[in-house]
Order: sequence, then structure tokens, then C-alpha cells
Amino acid sequence: MLFLKQKKQAGAKRGFTLIELLVVISIIGLLSSIVLASLNTTRSRARDAKRLSEFRQIQSALELYYSKYGIYPAGSGNECGGWDGDGAGGDGQFIGALQTEGFMGAVRDPIGSSCRYQYIQRKSGAGYQLIMTSENNISNHPTCSLESPTYYCVEINYP
Repeated sequence: MLFLKQKKQAGAKRGFTLIELLVVISIIGLLSSIVLASLNTTRSRARDAKRLSEFRQIQSALELYYSKYGIYPAGSGNECGGWDGDGAGGDGQFIGALQTEGFMGAVRDPIGSSCRYQYIQRKSGAGYQLIMTSENNISNHPTCSLESPTYYCVEINYP
């Protein structure tokens, strides 16, 4: 009889306790939140890389415009028209002038944000300041009159 009782206990199926399940679920949740946080950082850096590429495209287009006309395009003084230059928050006229002349194509912010850049014409068209605002700190960004690690600036004959 003792042999049967021991055999029955040895063959009995044992499941997980509630505590064991909660520990495993919390570990999985913690690991997934770490992975998602790093994925979001990677995505924002990719958006900043695209913005920086388009910023350089705008800068090249400004120099082509200057080569053709001997003056930089007019700006409203503190233009913040969004990447597509659609007039949201500013008039976007300098982007339109660069596109009309064929110096650049359309540029759009990856998440549709406006005010990621500013363009200010100076010295009656002989200079300008072009500023991009990023989501992350940009290493090795040029210095400008704005001291922030999220600004990327170019100043040509600005003062």
C-alpha cells in the first residue's frame, strides 16, 4: 500500500503556481519595455538623419539660388513654415522660391511636424541663418548664436 501511494505522488502532474507565473510575466514585460524604448530612440535618430539630409539639401539650394541671382531668397525675418513650406506658422516663401527655380524638390518632415527649421535672411539678401531643430542631441553640430544641443545651424554673413 505504501508503494502505491508513493507511485501515485511521483506520477502526479504539477503545474505552475500563481507566483511563478507572475514572476515570468513581469520579466517578459520588463524586457519588452526595454526593447521598445531602444526602438523608439532608433526611430527618432533615423528621423533626425532624414531631417539633416534635407537641411543640407536646402542649404545647397540656397547656394545655387545665390549663384544665379547674387542674393539669397527673401524670408519673412523669422520663418517657420514647416518642412513642406506650406505656410503653417510662416509663409514658407523661400522654400517655394527654391522649388520654383528647380534647385530642390519637395521636402517633408518624417512625422509631419512644422517648425523644425527656421530661415532668416540678413543683410538685404547677402546673408542668412538656417536652423534645424532635432529630436535628439546632434553631435558635432556647427555653432551658432543659439546654444542648444538640438539645434543644427548654418550662418552665412549673418551678423
